[in-house]
Amino acid sequence: MIESPTKVPDGMILQNPSTPGHHQYTSRAMPVTVLAMQSANVLGLDAPPDFPKPTETDYEAKVRLILDAPGHNNNPPTYKFQSNSGWLVTPAECLKIADGIDRQKEMLALHLFPDEGYSAEEGRLWLTCWANFNRLAATHGGYRVL
Repeated sequence: MIESPTKVPDGMILQNPSTPGHHQYTSRAMPVTVLAMQSANVLGLDAPPDFPKPTETDYEAKVRLILDAPGHNNNPPTYKFQSNSGWLVTPAECLKIADGIDRQKEMLALHLFPDEGYSAEEGRLWLTCWANFNRLAATHGGYRVL
């Protein structure tokens, strides 16, 4: 179920007020979100792939294949959220994130977010928005981390 939050957390920037699912994170907020996903055991520890050299034949096609590849067991690799390289978070990965965050939301809100300088209430809102975004993205082909 996709809940409609009453507001957007301070760490998120609303992109279009008429479309609450479109947002981006501030530079301070994304590391906390990655930490929350790691704590919920939804991110994989795959090593970043080796990229082809720009001089290789079919360079752009090879890069696209790398950017679009899912993580092991549909666990999105942590590195997808540590750069703005255009990684595709696949629909299966989106659902893995949403389900894991939903399962661990209360624990993360109470224990992780206060340690990072946010209230438990802000943590719940943050996690609700992130899980909702991923659940919605799963129905639309996933999303790219830009």
